[in-house]
Amino acid sequence: MDLIERYLAAIGRQLPATQAGDILGELREELLSRQEEREAALGRPLTRQDVEALLLEFGHPLVVAARYRKTQQLIGPEVFPFWLTTIQWSLAILAIVWVVLTAIGVLLGKTQADARHAAPDLIPTALTVFGAITLAFAAFERFGKAGFLRDWKPSRLPPPDRATRPRAGIVAEIAVDVGFIAWWQGLIRFQDFFPYPVHLQVALAPVWAAWHWPILAYAIFGIAADLVALARPAWVRTNTGLRVGRYLYGVAILVEVFRAGHWVEVGSPLISPGVLSIIQTNFDLGMRVGIGVAILGMLLQVGLDLRRGYRQRQAQPDVAAKA
Repeated sequence: MDLIERYLAAIGRQLPATQAGDILGELREELLSRQEEREAALGRPLTRQDVEALLLEFGHPLVVAARYRKTQQLIGPEVFPFWLTTIQWSLAILAIVWVVLTAIGVLLGKTQADARHAAPDLIPTALTVFGAITLAFAAFERFGKAGFLRDWKPSRLPPPDRATRPRAGIVAEIAVDVGFIAWWQGLIRFQDFFPYPVHLQVALAPVWAAWHWPILAYAIFGIAADLVALARPAWVRTNTGLRVGRYLYGVAILVEVFRAGHWVEVGSPLISPGVLSIIQTNFDLGMRVGIGVAILGMLLQVGLDLRRGYRQRQAQPDVAAKA
């Protein structure tokens, strides 16, 4: 009886005070009934070791008490798939952003070790993201606010005849845009010079400062469009329109920037003015080619998106006839 009472007391500490008395009374009757059945089967009173074995079979006090709690799981089976998907995509975006920021640092002259410091520490940040998402979904589960996760309609799914963008590609674009915005706004900085032996300093020309806010708006708009594509893949026309609008806006910006004719400024205390002028010309030539290729690439993407949308609209009557 001493072991049984100690066992019940351990359970009672985990129960709500208003229900503990009734629950412990039921458990006491159940345990005493099992004890009597065991004694009848053995033909003798149970020893202390027998009672201990009986309680071990009944279950750990924390497990037994948990059966009477309203919340049985931190993340329930209905919410778990949404939690898992959110964790996977969030950590994937974080990893891509970290790789992009580290790679930019290396390309711009930092050592690999120094470049990693320009990006957030991956493991602590990943643990923070994991914990924050888990707490949020646990709160949804605990307070009954998870209904919006199940608010979906079959009509929102993309039709089988319409090709949608790969989710991995969309996530990668978001990560690149996030990294770009962090650098564009000065949240992260990298070396702007090539080290020994040339000590060549490279900086953006004033034309980029003049277009700072339109370029920032372009990146933010891109993230918003990608989030819509992730959340509503069935909105094929809307997503196509957003992409086309973004690229046309980007083309308009680059055309104006292209007209400046001068996009970077180079300098070095160790290089003669004549050689520095040649280097400046080569840098500007490279930027001219790069901006031109970017403009052509955006226009090509607009054409491909419009062609894809046209073909999908042409195919709709055939699909309806087959249905």
